[in-house]
Amino acid sequence: MKRWWLLDNFNLWLFIISGLLGIIVVKPGLAEDKKTKLIAGNKEEFESLFLQDKNIKIPRSSEIILVQTPTPNNPSPASPLPRQVVPITGVELNPTDSGAEIILQTPLGQQLQVTNRTEGNNFIAEIQGAQLQLPSGKPFRFQKPAARISEIIVINLDDKTIQITAIGETAPPQVELFDSNEGLIFGFTPVEGLAQTPTSPQPREEQIVTIERVQLNKTEIGFEILLLTPTNTAQQLRVVDVSQENNFIAQIPNAQINLPDAQPFRAENPVEGVSEVTVTNQNENMVLVTVVGEDKQPTVELFDGEEGLIFSLIPPLQGGTQGGQTAQEEDIELVVTGEQEGYRIPNASVGTRTDTPLRDIPQSIQVIPQEVFKDQGSADIEQVLQNAPGVVQGDRSPRYPYTEFFIRGFVSGTETLVNGLPSTVFQYRDVLSNIDRIEVLRGPSSVLYGPGSLGGRINVVTERPLPDPFYSIDVSAGNFDLFNGAIDLSGPLDNDKTVLYRLNAFAETTDSFVDFYDRQRYLVSPVLTWSIGDRTKLTIETEYVSSSIDGIDNGLPAEGTVQPNPNGEIPLDRNLGEPSFFNDTEVFRVGYDFEHRFSENWQMRSAFQFFLYNDEARGFFYGELLDDKRTVERFAAEYRIENRAYNLDNYVVGKFKTGSIQHQLVAGLSLFRQDYAVPFDNDLPGLEPIDIFDPVYEVSTLGEPVPFRRLERQIDQLGIYLQNQITITENLKLLLGGRFDIASQREENLLESTSQFQQDEAFSPRIGFVYQPIEPISLYEAIVARFSHKLAQMRKEMSSSQSAALSMKLG
Repeated sequence: MKRWWLLDNFNLWLFIISGLLGIIVVKPGLAEDKKTKLIAGNKEEFESLFLQDKNIKIPRSSEIILVQTPTPNNPSPASPLPRQVVPITGVELNPTDSGAEIILQTPLGQQLQVTNRTEGNNFIAEIQGAQLQLPSGKPFRFQKPAARISEIIVINLDDKTIQITAIGETAPPQVELFDSNEGLIFGFTPVEGLAQTPTSPQPREEQIVTIERVQLNKTEIGFEILLLTPTNTAQQLRVVDVSQENNFIAQIPNAQINLPDAQPFRAENPVEGVSEVTVTNQNENMVLVTVVGEDKQPTVELFDGEEGLIFSLIPPLQGGTQGGQTAQEEDIELVVTGEQEGYRIPNASVGTRTDTPLRDIPQSIQVIPQEVFKDQGSADIEQVLQNAPGVVQGDRSPRYPYTEFFIRGFVSGTETLVNGLPSTVFQYRDVLSNIDRIEVLRGPSSVLYGPGSLGGRINVVTERPLPDPFYSIDVSAGNFDLFNGAIDLSGPLDNDKTVLYRLNAFAETTDSFVDFYDRQRYLVSPVLTWSIGDRTKLTIETEYVSSSIDGIDNGLPAEGTVQPNPNGEIPLDRNLGEPSFFNDTEVFRVGYDFEHRFSENWQMRSAFQFFLYNDEARGFFYGELLDDKRTVERFAAEYRIENRAYNLDNYVVGKFKTGSIQHQLVAGLSLFRQDYAVPFDNDLPGLEPIDIFDPVYEVSTLGEPVPFRRLERQIDQLGIYLQNQITITENLKLLLGGRFDIASQREENLLESTSQFQQDEAFSPRIGFVYQPIEPISLYEAIVARFSHKLAQMRKEMSSSQSAALSMKLG
């Protein structure tokens, strides 16, 4: 058996060169080999060809034949010698007294070329002119083959190269190379990190590169994955291809993914032929990129730039060939690509306060992305929520100033969330310009957000700044004198992209088919995000929305529209109000979102929002039709509403394990205060009845306003909550949570000079589990409690429909 030592000693040069000269004399057939000539005459060229890294020691002269290319029977003097690709049909790992050895089984081991290097704690050898062809069709991997050796991997680096990687725990292992009739043998001896000889180069400690964002873009021939890193750090990344069967799998050993939402990246069905793309942390210093092909493995090209690492992927063609093609096939190659835009969003935060797959939440949740808004041409939130089953608009005209929804039959108008924080004023704005998506949570949610109805909640998620420049201008016009325009600007404010901005602005004016109805809407929303460090980020957001309506429309009676009326049908453009009636609304919102990661598994978030709402109006409502079925009485009023709301939420998210069971803990404290007038009303006597079929406007003389109500109310609320998402097995999840609230309410009647005060406490538990017999099906059951406070009364109820029902969710 011949033996090579892969060490850092080059003292045998004279002996080797003299031996090579002897071989050339004895075997003249090798004299035409370019490599043999270089060995005899040029030491530097020999090093560049055979010793790509100085960690491999030169073999004795009699062993040089092992790395030479065999002489062909009829060589062409004008062309280089062809190289045969040697198949490796088996890999065997055996323990030894000093460590472990692997045998690359092949009868043609003498034809193989071996180069090696060390990177950190890893010994890496590349075998030129060979291919791994195991019966399983998979790479060879063996973990913990010996003490202080973490793993040994044998893979195909390309179609003519095998790569062997031995990962040492504290230092790269020492390696000896043998050849025999069985094949090529690598002997590994583990080394303690402090026991290396002074002459051996010490492996430098590799810097872990942070991947701050993952971006998936469609290309003309497929798609690309961008791993965005801090400037000029992408060149430090190393990529190891460990693909298996239909899956392209790449390991990046010196990196960690740290996305803003603290979750792995996942995209389903990005293009035809690819089922899924994931980018996850495999361990504390390795990132795993996986692209799952439906039938075949995608073709991948790798690029690096200042912004990060780019994987360019071409999906496999149905029925086509994968890998290398012949020259004739390339000449007539036809590539057919298609783009598939999906509306499905697999994750949401509204159900757990963490970015969690919908299939793992024991509650019904629907996410409506921005793509739906645009493709449907939706003008307001009412039109968007028509896509959500169980959510309907309240019993008011679509042109009424206020938005009100019923979820599963329960009113939910004042319980909307904005970026996960309760908002009591969002029912008064419906502009879509700066909304990224809308999440609909069905069922009680007091355990996360405090007081609420049995029906559920609507969470509006606004747009965030982008790291790359983005500019959009939209202008549209339509019937009824509709004109609107919107701008959306985003990008970095510095070269390092640590400070990002986004500016949304919107303006619209429109009439309607309804008589003398007119509306103007405006929105301005600047957002600023500052990455204070690798683990800390601050977002500051402001928003101003204004709406002005002239000629308020309260709808029409049923008799004469959907039901028969002896006087005929009421024209649908009829307005039963007065042209002078109006409604002016202003909403101002400012807040911050602060995130800090203590480690990969622990982070904290502090979010605050302040709402200021002002509303002034002069409007009306009407009663039932009189006996003539054509006249209705009307009642007029004017009012002013002032509403201020403060919302602060602080919570910690932590991941840990107890044995094989995974936990994700959320613990937090929220404070809420609302001050508002409820509302200040004045009756306006003197509004005359109106003939629906022959209306006469502006003839009534309204009397002096008569004060009707002067109420001021203040609500204070403190909530402490705890939640644990438990993964018992891959297909069995348990969700436990509870919240304790202390709420007080003070109300003053300014007309009667009286006041009321009440304080109550409530505990809201939540227990739910999810069982997934197969991947696309989730069976869940939950017991949820909720409480609500209205006027000067608080009450706590149990949701019997949620506690007893076993529901199935497909996704």
